[in-house]
Amino acid sequence: MKAFAKALFLLFVCLNIATSASFENKLTALIKQRTSQDVKVLSVQNLKSSESLKLVIVQTGDLKVPLFATSDASLIFGATNVFFSQDLTDSADVANFIKQAQGSSQKVDNKEIAKFFQTLKPHEIVSLESTKQSSKITYIIADPNCPSCQKEIQNLQKYLKESNVYIVLVGFLGKDSALKSSMLRQRLAEQPNTQAKVALLQEVFKRGYELPKKYANDDFSDIMSLSERVSAVGINSVPYIYEKHQEP
Repeated sequence: MKAFAKALFLLFVCLNIATSASFENKLTALIKQRTSQDVKVLSVQNLKSSESLKLVIVQTGDLKVPLFATSDASLIFGATNVFFSQDLTDSADVANFIKQAQGSSQKVDNKEIAKFFQTLKPHEIVSLESTKQSSKITYIIADPNCPSCQKEIQNLQKYLKESNVYIVLVGFLGKDSALKSSMLRQRLAEQPNTQAKVALLQEVFKRGYELPKKYANDDFSDIMSLSERVSAVGINSVPYIYEKHQEP
């Protein structure tokens, strides 16, 4: 019985791999046929609101391009910010994919980034202390609705084992993101220690988290202003992670 179950599991895995490979092969073949361009598939994500549509990022040279494709790869079209879905997580995922693709083709000047972090005011940084004495600082710029940011925040303990962590909260993905970042600033200031701050961050940076109604009308202009300053130094996709060592 165990051998039969194992065989079924292996068959399921093999079918999934074959299906994934088949989709990517069809996608790249169609793009090659229509554009004469060789592309590499970097990422494929299913949409919650439609089983027949996938969100894809392909790369040609140094350029990364976000696309929509049908599940059989017979129809491919460009992904844009003009996207509406009954499932809000789809909207957030699409916006984040586009920002990642756009931001990846931009060159960020590390010297300018270092200067930018030095200009941040104390209330613009969520400071988390390492579990051991460390001169290292890891800056993480993150949006609460960004799926990749959510993954990084869920792994904060990994960073804190060897580094202090400074988080800069932004609202790249719209009003709901800015409101959540604004709310987090308020509530994090009330937390007694790093452990409590991490717990709150991980609660909010989770797919499907809904902003409490009492924060719905808060002023989030400070978050949007900070987001604009972040973009001005060349950071147009999140999460953005920057590491440095404090001078003795």
